[in-house]
Amino acid sequence: MRAFDLFPGIDIAAMNVFPDFLSKTSDYLRAGTLQALEDISYGVENIPSAFVGLFNGENIGKKIVKIADD
Repeated sequence: MRAFDLFPGIDIAAMNVFPDFLSKTSDYLRAGTLQALEDISYGVENIPSAFVGLFNGENIGKKIVKIADD
């Protein structure tokens, strides 16, 4: 009998594999095997629409607004 569920919808038994997942994912990112998705907008004039787009679900992955070249 459970008094309450601290993490509804999350399989607590699977949490013991999280450190291994984190380690392997970090290795894959460093090696370039796995790449993060980036949604890039360009220019200061696009900041407001990019910000609003975050809340409307219009971006995929990490949202970046590039305002200057390196």
